[in-house]
Amino acid sequence: MIAIPSLHSSAIGEIADFAELECVRSQGNPVSATSIGRVLAQDSARDDDDVRPVISDAFSDLVARAKDCGSEGRYPFRLSSHDNVLALGSLNGKYSILYQYLLFATRFNMNSNRNHGGEDGTRLFEAFCAEVARNYFSDVNYNGESLVFGTGRFSKSLEDSQHINKRGFRTSVDELCHRVGEGGRFFHHTAPSPVTAKDGRLDVVVWKGFKDGRSNQFIGMGQCKTGSNWRNSIDALQPDNFFSKWVLSRPAILPIRMFFVTERIVVDWHDVARDTGLLFDRCRIMQYANRISSDLFERIKAWVLAARTRFRGD
Repeated sequence: MIAIPSLHSSAIGEIADFAELECVRSQGNPVSATSIGRVLAQDSARDDDDVRPVISDAFSDLVARAKDCGSEGRYPFRLSSHDNVLALGSLNGKYSILYQYLLFATRFNMNSNRNHGGEDGTRLFEAFCAEVARNYFSDVNYNGESLVFGTGRFSKSLEDSQHINKRGFRTSVDELCHRVGEGGRFFHHTAPSPVTAKDGRLDVVVWKGFKDGRSNQFIGMGQCKTGSNWRNSIDALQPDNFFSKWVLSRPAILPIRMFFVTERIVVDWHDVARDTGLLFDRCRIMQYANRISSDLFERIKAWVLAARTRFRGD
């Protein structure tokens, strides 16, 4: 189901994921940098001198992941023996399940292999990101709010130029305006042109309002991408364009762009972040996964358990 990574410096994150996946495959038993290097060397027909520096960089990233995911065991793996041996601390703990979901949803083919346990993994990611974004926007005085807009439900498997259901899209825009308290209502400024699959690009919305309930507030609009082939979509969502095309009036403060990926971004963070707006990769998502609804967690768990069984070939 998952290919052995290529042996080059730009694949550090993929190699680190491969080590984590081998831990999951072995039901939590340790894997060493040496054993991972041996697999990669054999697959690529390279000698140890070529393998060793890349494996070292990958295991250094595993150390960084433990820090970047935050406290309370949100990174479920542990490193020992001078950071050269990786083991999975808990197979079915809360944060372990959430992390495994993000790991599988990165390395599986999420076009052909996204449905497990009766759940669509891409839809789960939108719901997960909405709750993570709400946690990020919250503070001790006021909890952020979020919703799944889910343009994807109108455009899955459609080409960018194909038409989508305008009535359903209009209903979703009206709900967005009502919930956020901005924009008034749906208004198609370029009517009578049709709505096409490329017109939304919006998956989640998060906002932090005030007790007075009035407009003029901090709003984020985000895209959510599973898998590892998301780089061509990093600037597709433009909040100003969305409101100027589909909403009666523009918010007083233009929403910020947000971008959520299941992948751990390693080597090109700065370049990606400049293009995406506020960027959440796997470890940033885990840092703010402290409050996830029990219903969503159970759905994610069902997906992970089924996906893990298939991955291990049980």
